[in-house]
Amino acid sequence: MKYIQSKIKFIALSCLLLIFTGCSGSAFKYFNKEDGFVQNVQYTKIMKIVNKNDVKAIATITYLNSADNTKWDNGKQNFIISLYITDKDKDCCVVDLTVLKKKKIQLNETQIEYEEADVAPLEERVIKKSDPLYDTIPLRNNWAEYKLVSYDNKEFEDIDILTFKLREKKDKKNTKSEVSFIKEGSVKNSVSI
Repeated sequence: MKYIQSKIKFIALSCLLLIFTGCSGSAFKYFNKEDGFVQNVQYTKIMKIVNKNDVKAIATITYLNSADNTKWDNGKQNFIISLYITDKDKDCCVVDLTVLKKKKIQLNETQIEYEEADVAPLEERVIKKSDPLYDTIPLRNNWAEYKLVSYDNKEFEDIDILTFKLREKKDKKNTKSEVSFIKEGSVKNSVSI
């Protein structure tokens, strides 16, 4: 009886070992397919607007400065932003970059107040399927439009958190979804845990 139990344990462990070895080998094979793809996956976030269980819009944002800070060290904050709108009104939704800027500082009481400010892009261009940058886009949606959007670093001198908000155009105050990134090169980002 002990002999049979030991054989069963041995076969079970061998099967598990084969399963895990097979899975890890095949996963790495696909990730190594395109340069920059794995790094971009790590710094990509998704937002969506859902209305009565129907998805109205989906946005993905990849922070390129964090994905490869040597390639994207150009004095700008660079993002790949996609927006896919499923609604019939193709102009219904917008993605805004919003930051908290210091508004008032009182040194005696050490009180700091912040105000939200939308930051306009310095430049943006559509990424076509023939562009080599298109191959590094993670979580691609063939119906979405992809843009390389750059913001001026001067806008972010005292700012550590960059927050993107997905909202309906007609309702500026009501954010439906948001994601945040720690700015590359900020004090909080350079601290290792």
